[in-house]
Amino acid sequence: MIRTPQAAGRAQRLPFLAFLAGSLVSLSGNAITTIAIPWFVLVTTGSPAKMGLVAFFQVVPNVLASVFGGALVDRLSYKWISIVSDLFSAVTVAAIPLFHTTVGLPFWLLLVFVFCGAALDAPGNTARLAMVPNLAKVSGVSVERANAALQSVSGLGGLVGPILAGVIVAWVGASEALWLDALTFLWSASLMALAVPDLGARAASTGRFVHDVLEGLGVLVRSRLLFALLVLAATLNFVSVPLFTVVLPVLARDTYGGPSNLGFLIAAVGAGSFTGSLVFAAIGPRLPRGRLLSLLVGAAALALIPLSFLPPFLVVFLTLMTFGFAIGTSGPLFLTIYQEHVPEEFRGRVFGSIGACLSMIAPLGLLAAGWSIGVVGVRPVLVTAATIHVVATLALLFAPAFRELDRLPAGN
Repeated sequence: MIRTPQAAGRAQRLPFLAFLAGSLVSLSGNAITTIAIPWFVLVTTGSPAKMGLVAFFQVVPNVLASVFGGALVDRLSYKWISIVSDLFSAVTVAAIPLFHTTVGLPFWLLLVFVFCGAALDAPGNTARLAMVPNLAKVSGVSVERANAALQSVSGLGGLVGPILAGVIVAWVGASEALWLDALTFLWSASLMALAVPDLGARAASTGRFVHDVLEGLGVLVRSRLLFALLVLAATLNFVSVPLFTVVLPVLARDTYGGPSNLGFLIAAVGAGSFTGSLVFAAIGPRLPRGRLLSLLVGAAALALIPLSFLPPFLVVFLTLMTFGFAIGTSGPLFLTIYQEHVPEEFRGRVFGSIGACLSMIAPLGLLAAGWSIGVVGVRPVLVTAATIHVVATLALLFAPAFRELDRLPAGN
């Protein structure tokens, strides 16, 4: 049987489409976990303090797991680390309702399950990022478009997962939602195992695990461009992450109609981010990277400035869409640059180190924003965030470290 060029193209792209589908299901599962487990704790213990402690145990493992898990990814296999991560998440999530309904679930054991489940999330995500360039190559997709597709899937999972979690918990209850959550991880692992080839190269290891970790950090430090991009991303994360969890809730409470409108404001960012990733997939590979990145960071600054004047709700909605568009377009651009400049055998360690740095800086930004709003109010915080974006834009335009970005990629 002779296959048409269209059929051959679809078959060639099947592994990448399966990878995206598995990533979407896994990311949606993570979003469900983030909501369903704290809610399960709240309804079974009645303690907000215990719910907060469980949420803390969901976040803490990410930093250590990002650093040390990256070296593990390089030593083993991108594909199988991703699969094991999903399987481990399925087991730890399912264990919570299983123990609760059978032999009982002491609170300390719940914390153990939560900690262990979160510990492999970071290596699994790192493995997916590391496998993108090779998978894109065998699927006939440009790296830029592959990263844009992954960014779109990530944004979609972040939007669908929480909504799905809320509907499922309200419909069948928190315990049953966790069973369904475990099934999403099994589905993701199955897609990855059956349809995605194992393309990751194994790193030449010295046998000393800590040395491998430090070697990955050294790749970042020795490259002027990569280190500058890390500082840029960390700085923007420091001022951007608090926007969603601290600044917007305060604005919604004080000015824009309370919690009912807060969802619309956050959805505006998500819609803009999703649109930006699609636009980047369409035209990003043909644009000069340095100028594009500076334009996007500048657009984010221009979107933040009007917020400090507390404009009408529609204006806020549109400016947040613009801010989300800048995030959604710059995300795959950052990933593409790192993937192209990091040797394949170091990708796991480098992406793990980047994830650890960003995971550490975001909570500091949350603390700083919360304290600053309490002292000086929300407007100076927004002005400061916009000013930092303006400085970052100027750095992208004039700092020597970013000159390597000013080239027009070949694209396709």
